[in-house]
Amino acid sequence: MLLCILMLGVVGYLDYLTTYEISVAILYLLPVFVATVSTGLRGGLVTSLACSASRTITDILSGEVVSSAFSLYSNFFITFLVFASFAWLLCELHETYLEEARASRTDELTGIANRKHFYEAATLELDRCRRFGKPLNLLIVDADNFKTLNDTRGHLTGDKALQVIAQTIVKNVRSIDLVARLGGDEFAVLLPEIGPEETRTVADKIHNMVLRAMRENGWPLTCSVGAVSCQDHSASLETILHKADMAMYESKRTGKDRITEDNSC
Repeated sequence: MLLCILMLGVVGYLDYLTTYEISVAILYLLPVFVATVSTGLRGGLVTSLACSASRTITDILSGEVVSSAFSLYSNFFITFLVFASFAWLLCELHETYLEEARASRTDELTGIANRKHFYEAATLELDRCRRFGKPLNLLIVDADNFKTLNDTRGHLTGDKALQVIAQTIVKNVRSIDLVARLGGDEFAVLLPEIGPEETRTVADKIHNMVLRAMRENGWPLTCSVGAVSCQDHSASLETILHKADMAMYESKRTGKDRITEDNSC
């Protein structure tokens, strides 16, 4: 907000120096723009009011002749209306942009991160792990017998099961961990700042809590988990994800409802 005040002061001073023969009124939109984007509509409206007052005061000080107080107040109101309308439109556009940005990174059904968001975050985390010599820890969680649930109880029940699985995982990890839906009934969990033992502990907890949630809802689902804690910093993200995926499929191949670790990298 300090920047807005400074900008308003500079524009007001320029407005006074140029007098009414040269209009710099459009420059008042700059502090309105900054205030709206940084603080929202309320800040934009307050700044619009301040800009309108500054515009009116500089007109008076520069010697502009007005026929009556009504004209003076009318000019003030019209100026405020223009600035406020700009602030409102800008706020709407800004909110739309933010909503679109959130939607592009969020899974519509479960409300957690989507595949795109996960890959972006995992790429950054891998770079950080390489820089500081930390392992990259990933879990792949896949619902067992999900197709059977969909076929016997309908897609609405299947969707509800996916939502419950997603929220169960989110509730049983840290706030710095990232839970994402990669597609279908497959979820991924990114676990920064821990090692193989802690990764296995988290995998056990998620596995147990998902099973409990499925039983509580009367759904005949279990989950297979693949866990990877990779310390080979030359490995690509695709390689690490493939190892986690293969570990999950090994859990399914050997009977489902279990956890398989692959710490070979």
